[in-house]
Amino acid sequence: MQSHRRLAYVIALSSCLSALAAERKAVDGAGAVGCGKYLEVRRENDRASALQFAQWSSGFLSSYNLFASERPIPPDRMPDGATISAYLDKYCRANPLDKVYHGVVELLGELGGRKPWP
Repeated sequence: MQSHRRLAYVIALSSCLSALAAERKAVDGAGAVGCGKYLEVRRENDRASALQFAQWSSGFLSSYNLFASERPIPPDRMPDGATISAYLDKYCRANPLDKVYHGVVELLGELGGRKPWP
């Protein structure tokens, strides 16, 4: 009987932690910027801001790879800043109401990684 009670406790705790993790999907920095603003920065050829987007995106992908226990991005598939920017340009034109991080998550999936959330 003790083991059943422990199992029920573990299941309940696991459910609570999953719900808490779902609430902590907040993204900050350049990734939280809308695609409309991203495209505006790119149109204006604001190199410093464009570099921030590329750096944030590269950091997101690198961090994912550092902690991915399954399906990390193969090192030879990690994109450079220009490639990331080209992908985000295309993604944001097609999805202007999304955030930049949505585009990076899509890129992550195309590179062979497991999307951290749907």
